[in-house]
Amino acid sequence: MNSLITQQTRSLNDLLSAERILRASAENTVRDLRQLLLETAVRLDGERMEQNRREDPLVPGNWTTLQWQKFMETIPAASAWGTLTSQSSSAQIEEQRFKAILSEVEQVSKQLNAVNRKLAATEKERDELQLTLSAAANAGNGEPPLTLRAAFMPSEVLEGSIAPWVFLLEEAKKIVKELPKPCPPLQKSFVGGNRVGGDLQKAFARVYVILYLIGKHRLCSAMELDALLGGATETSARSGSLRRVMDELIEKEILKAEILTLSAPKTSLKAVRLSAKGERLYRDLFKSDPLENDWSRMIRLHEGAKQIEHTLAVLSFGMHARKRGYFTRILPDVEGNAAPDIWVARGEETLYVEVELSDKEHDAKWRNLAKLNEGRAAVCLSSSRQRELFSSGSQMDQASPFKSGFVTDIETLVKNKYIDVNASMPLWIDAW
Repeated sequence: MNSLITQQTRSLNDLLSAERILRASAENTVRDLRQLLLETAVRLDGERMEQNRREDPLVPGNWTTLQWQKFMETIPAASAWGTLTSQSSSAQIEEQRFKAILSEVEQVSKQLNAVNRKLAATEKERDELQLTLSAAANAGNGEPPLTLRAAFMPSEVLEGSIAPWVFLLEEAKKIVKELPKPCPPLQKSFVGGNRVGGDLQKAFARVYVILYLIGKHRLCSAMELDALLGGATETSARSGSLRRVMDELIEKEILKAEILTLSAPKTSLKAVRLSAKGERLYRDLFKSDPLENDWSRMIRLHEGAKQIEHTLAVLSFGMHARKRGYFTRILPDVEGNAAPDIWVARGEETLYVEVELSDKEHDAKWRNLAKLNEGRAAVCLSSSRQRELFSSGSQMDQASPFKSGFVTDIETLVKNKYIDVNASMPLWIDAW
C-alpha cells in the first residue's frame, strides 16, 4: 500500500509541477494584457484614471472585467474622441483595441481560473494521500512518510537549515525514547520540583527533548517547542505541565528567555536560547557542542536585540514556514550585496525571503532580491493591506524588478492557531 501511495504521490507532484508552469504562463499573460489595458486607458482618459488611482492605490490592479468595461463606457466623448475626423478615427481604433484586449484578458482569466481549480484539486488529492501514509507511519515505526520526504525535500538543503515541522516531530519522538535512566546530568541540574517517580521521569524526558531541539535543531520559539514536545510525549501542547517545565528551565537559568512583541499587527513570541549553564548541560547530555539557534543568530548578525519587532517577524515567519512543510535558514550566507532575512525551500520551490515591516521604498533591496530569486519576489510584510499594495504595485509597475512573485504577511499567518496549522495550508497569500 505504501509503495502504491508513494508512486501516486510522485505522479501527482509531476502533474502539479506542470500545472504550476501553466499557471505561471497564464499569470504572466494576464499581467502583460492588463498593462496594455492601462496604457490604452491612460491615452483615452488619463486624467480620470489618475484620479481613480489617487482614491485607491490598488486601482486598476484589482479591477474586474466589468469595472474595466464601465470605465471604458463612461469615457467622456470630448476627451476621448475630440472633434476632428482624424481624431475620431484614431479614437475609434483605440476603442476597438481596448475592447480586444479586454476580451483577451477575460478569456485568459477564465483559463487561469480553470488551471487554479485543477491545481487545487490535485493538491488536495496529493495531501489526502500524504495523510493516509502519515497515519500508517505513525501507527507503525514512526518513520517520516516517504511521500512527505518526496514532497518537501528540496534538491539542495542549505547548511544550518532547520527541517520542516513534521520531520522534527518524528525525530523528537525518537529522542524521547533515548533518555538515559538514570540520567545524572539532569538529576544534578534539574531538581524537578516536588515530582517523584513517573512524574519526575516525564519531566526529565521533556527537558531532554527541549534541550535537544534547541541545541541540535536551532529552535527558539517556546510555542514551536511546546507543540513538538506535546506531539513527542503525547501531551496537549496547551498543557500546563509542559509550560511549567519550560518555566523551571528559565528559572534555573538553563534557558534565557524574552517575550518579543510586535505592535501592528499586535502579536508576541516567547523566544528562548541556551545560557552558558544550559550549554554545559547540553554537552553533558549529548556529548557535542550545541549549535547557535535562530534567536542567537539574529542577535549576533542582525541587531536582533535592538530590532525587536523585525526579529519577531523573521522568527515567526520561519516558524510558520516549517509548520507548512518548508526547510528554513535564518540569515543565509549569499554572494553579492543582497542580505535576505531567511531562505525557505519545499520541493521544487526555493526562495530567499525579505521580511519587511516598514512602508519605505526599498528599490536596491528589491533589485538584489530579484537577482537572488531569478526575477521572483519573495516577501513577508506586516499586514494584509501592505501586502495588497505591494502585490498590486509590483504587478502593474513596468519598472518593477520582479517578473513574478510570492507575498505573504504576518497578520494573516498568525490568525490561525499555530497548533492547527499544517502542510496543506499555503505560506504565500498572493502569487503572480
